[in-house]
Amino acid sequence: MTAMGAYLRGLRRQIVHIKKELQEVEAQKRALENKKENPFFQRSQHIKKKHAKIADLLQKQKEKKRRNKKNDKNRSIGKKNHPT
Repeated sequence: MTAMGAYLRGLRRQIVHIKKELQEVEAQKRALENKKENPFFQRSQHIKKKHAKIADLLQKQKEKKRRNKKNDKNRSIGKKNHPT
């Protein structure tokens, strides 16, 4: 086999491999489209968003409490009368 023949055979193998990957990606794309149309999936997405919103609010509350606690420490009488 000549060098050119081996080179072409290698290219053909790469093409076959790339075609297989393309088919897999297209299958995943179709599955995702079907999944998005599914009402159960839509509901789960809605619930995920709601949970994320709740988690965000809880995080903000924790941050607010932490800031208030820090401010209370700075406002305490002992600190005003006896600065360190």
